[in-house]
Amino acid sequence: MTTYYKKLGGVNPSASTITSLYQVPALKSTVVSTINICNFGTTPALVRIGHVAADVASAVTATDWIVYDVLVVPNATVPLSVGITMATTDSIAVYTDSANVTFIAWGAEEA
Repeated sequence: MTTYYKKLGGVNPSASTITSLYQVPALKSTVVSTINICNFGTTPALVRIGHVAADVASAVTATDWIVYDVLVVPNATVPLSVGITMATTDSIAVYTDSANVTFIAWGAEEA
């Protein structure tokens, strides 16, 4: 198998909306090593990250959240080392109460 180390996905979601950050492509598996959260706004922001064994970000349930309502201060970047192992069509969903937050997932995809 070939392993590709790369930026897996990045989003700047709308406030108060569950958004898909990354979904494993067909016939691949992935390890998400790090997720960077950047609050480029001037007010604190609450963030959530969920792992869903499905392809729909809106299917996140209470047991899927990895990070829930963590406060990210203004003008700060928070790197999270997560080590999430994912199979085909698994996805990571994110949420924030601010439109001034970005999420970037880094890791390795195997084909």
